[in-house]
Amino acid sequence: MLKKVLFVVILGFAVAAELGGHVSAQNEAGQAGAEAETVAATTPVSEVPGIEDFLPAYPLSVGDMLTIRLYTPSQRVVLATVDGNGEIVIPPVGRIRVLSLTVEEAAVAIEEELSPYYKSITVALEVYRLSMVKVFVFGATPNAGVYTLRGGTTMVDFLQQLKLASWGAHRRIHHYRLASFFLGPKKRRTGRNRDFLLKEKDNDDKGLEKPEEAEPAPEFPRDESAILNIMESGSAQVTIIDPTDFVALGELKSKNFLLRDGDIIYFPRPGKTVSVFGSNRPGNYEVLPGEGLLEVLFRAGEVMPENDLAHTVIERVDEDGKLLFQIVELDKYYFSQEKPPLIPLVNGDRVKVFPRETFVTVLGAVNRAGRYEYNPGSGVMEYIALAGGNSEEADMGEVQVVRGKWRPGGAYEVAASFKVDAEKYAAGKQTDVPPILPGDVIYVPVRDVLAKRDIANILASLTVSALALFK
Repeated sequence: MLKKVLFVVILGFAVAAELGGHVSAQNEAGQAGAEAETVAATTPVSEVPGIEDFLPAYPLSVGDMLTIRLYTPSQRVVLATVDGNGEIVIPPVGRIRVLSLTVEEAAVAIEEELSPYYKSITVALEVYRLSMVKVFVFGATPNAGVYTLRGGTTMVDFLQQLKLASWGAHRRIHHYRLASFFLGPKKRRTGRNRDFLLKEKDNDDKGLEKPEEAEPAPEFPRDESAILNIMESGSAQVTIIDPTDFVALGELKSKNFLLRDGDIIYFPRPGKTVSVFGSNRPGNYEVLPGEGLLEVLFRAGEVMPENDLAHTVIERVDEDGKLLFQIVELDKYYFSQEKPPLIPLVNGDRVKVFPRETFVTVLGAVNRAGRYEYNPGSGVMEYIALAGGNSEEADMGEVQVVRGKWRPGGAYEVAASFKVDAEKYAAGKQTDVPPILPGDVIYVPVRDVLAKRDIANILASLTVSALALFK
């Protein structure tokens, strides 16, 4: 026993040397042993970038290690760990409950409990090491599971660790915090036990409060339905997180917070999702009620300056599987002083803002294949005429208009394509042909060549000849 006590004393002075002050050796080996085990599962505050922004409002958690300086007026430094009951041990008062208190609130509580034992006392408290936290992820995400994170991990930190495919794919992430279910029975804040009093013989049980009866810890939800029931019952503090607030609005402080042990993050299934191309944050975006094209593009970041705002394309597949196009002149909304109208989107829409082009390319069975200056209002037949007209072997009933963009090196990325029967179009019998846009490729095939070939493969085969034309 004597060796054990000496070991504890030596350990206490070793930690004190690290802190640069005198540490009061704990009399009880069990407390020191608990602290030694906690060190391995904690994170030094000095290693957590930006933690100073959160510490003033940080609620103390189980496993946190605290540096408590007692000015009486001589200085004494005590290391204490928040135990499984949310309490720390400070002689001569014994146990003091500090769970969920901020640093300032905990200092006031400790000072209040110690004041009967000293003529004057001032308490200064710092968080020395943060406890590790266990976070549970459920819902419509491939990242569901249990995560053990270092202390000081924020919501933004954790979302970055999850490596979301798109920051906008889930814009209603539910974070909720239950009553602590890892802390065991509820206890009174101050637990003045005679075991921890300096003058044990001078104290008896007279006048001491009886501990409150233990309350059973809440049962932790083990499946998605249990989580939904808790959320609907209002028994948890729920915060709805929109990750695009962090990247689009810069809300890194007002809506970011430290995660705590036992936090649950739930990803509900998105109700409406669209894909955005051509912004500086392309990807999939959940569309919330009351939002349309402009609102989603704002969340997806500014449209790249080299892109053509006047020809934004919304691609939509109707109930029959037919690909439809809607051309939106975004430029008149971007620079207007008036409130723009809501441009509705439906689930599965693809919003594409293409690079600004000034040419239309005509390839295939024409007399002068090449690139021609874009002329607003000109249709398929006008561009074929600019290319010297079709050759004798051309299949004018299978003209393909391909929408996409040229990649460096000459490869063409197909975004959409549609067929034009040039003869019916010229006779006014085909009226559903989308307008020709800058950057479009008009391909006039040779008869029977297109029968079983994919348009993307045809374009790939024409890349070499197209590059020769563009030199």
